[in-house]
Amino acid sequence: MHYALTTLQPYLQPTLLTSLLAAFSFPLYEAHLASLAPSLGASSSFAAEVEESKAALKRDKENEKKRKAAPVSMGVGKLKRANTTGMGKLTGFFKPKPKEEEAKK
Repeated sequence: MHYALTTLQPYLQPTLLTSLLAAFSFPLYEAHLASLAPSLGASSSFAAEVEESKAALKRDKENEKKRKAAPVSMGVGKLKRANTTGMGKLTGFFKPKPKEEEAKK
């Protein structure tokens, strides 16, 4: 009830508000809120962590979209479709040359 009265405070006449506040007793409610204060502080930090992680996920998705959206050039596209069956591997070009003595044997 106290929350409802504080929410409606801008819309009520001051005399009506004071009479309504005087009609209700709020010590139990205030004691309950005081006991909840430490846990509310922890939940607000948890909420901040959740918001931060959501923002990080959103940034990661945007970065991933940017990386995926890079256009492929025409030459690269043709190389992807090239038939490479029967072609030698590139590692064959980088092997050490055989020594002349071993080649004569």
